[in-house]
Amino acid sequence: MRYLIYILLLTSFCAKGQNISFVSGTVTDKKGEVVPGATVFITNSRYITSTDSKGQFFLNAISSGSYEIVIKMLGFDTFIQSISVNNKPVNISAVLTESNTMLNTVNVTAFYTPDKYMRPMYLDLFIRNFIGRTDNAQQCKLLNSDIIKFRYNKETHNMVASANDFLIIENAALGYRIKYLLTRYEYNGQTKICTIGGAPYFEELKGTTKQQKEWEKNRRIAYLGSDRHFFRMVMNNSTVQEAAKEGFIIFKVPDTTDNSKIKEQKVKKDKIDVYRISIDTTFIKNAGGFKTLLSKPKIPGNDSTRTGYLIIYTKEKESPLFYKTGVPLEYEETGLVFEHKNTDSPKRQISRIYPLADTIKIDKNGSLTPVLGFRYDGYWAWKRIADLTPLDYFVEQEK
Repeated sequence: MRYLIYILLLTSFCAKGQNISFVSGTVTDKKGEVVPGATVFITNSRYITSTDSKGQFFLNAISSGSYEIVIKMLGFDTFIQSISVNNKPVNISAVLTESNTMLNTVNVTAFYTPDKYMRPMYLDLFIRNFIGRTDNAQQCKLLNSDIIKFRYNKETHNMVASANDFLIIENAALGYRIKYLLTRYEYNGQTKICTIGGAPYFEELKGTTKQQKEWEKNRRIAYLGSDRHFFRMVMNNSTVQEAAKEGFIIFKVPDTTDNSKIKEQKVKKDKIDVYRISIDTTFIKNAGGFKTLLSKPKIPGNDSTRTGYLIIYTKEKESPLFYKTGVPLEYEETGLVFEHKNTDSPKRQISRIYPLADTIKIDKNGSLTPVLGFRYDGYWAWKRIADLTPLDYFVEQEK
């Protein structure tokens, strides 16, 4: 069974040594009255504060880059705004809207809430898709699953999950407590497509010296070869050789709608250099510190007709658990053949990405615009929140 996931790719912090600034603002309601005590944080970071008695907040020491500011207050809809920090202070005037807890009236009669006997099954499915089934996921606990509400639509086979407060995940493998504001969760029982959206922030767990060393080792493994590592590499490199130094090889997956072209390009096992592409032939550098995807994607209803990219990370093998709980990639249908059904395969991690927008921008820190710019499958689709590190986590390039 093939699992596909739209992963919310999040904005990124800048590298060490770059200019820093601060973000401040005022939070009011629609009547113009200040809102004290609202939680304010930067998505996927360890930056968090709250508004004071005057509705004001202040976040200091923010590196240049693109971010999402999230403001959460009980009784109001979540406020999310994208900002760019470029060596200058940023000020935000946030106006919160009172939340409407009524369900959307469209097709509401098609939904039903599972009873106490069915809820454990829905919760198990949610945890597997949200936290994941990786090695690190085995050491994660969802501490407040009771706040999750489930609904199921018999007509569309969509299972929807929601929560009015932060989900709290304790990750004993990486040493983080993650508070996750779930904004969207939909799982289709027929297509197996899971769409997840939300805003997490991180708190460091306290541990012994031995635990901290183990956490740092696990964090390094989780980051290296990840999608965030890849997009940062894309922004800071251009050639095949530069990408290879960081362990990445990029191939273009052919458009399978042109069968004659596939037959001409079909190659034998492991002879795949014909598809190999360099960064500077795929992404063009624009003024303002961005790179933009050059090729315009095709987005028909059938996934098999999309033009995509194969990303291979060559410095680490895939986890043995991936062969039991994930979906290893095979590309025989596109002319790319991999003997990739067991852990005896070469040291590599294989993922595939498909563009979901005509234009996808990457900033100098690896942030994507739009954030849901790609759909993943393969190894990156298997890794979920259990393998997520904060956006200010960097690993120095090994010599």
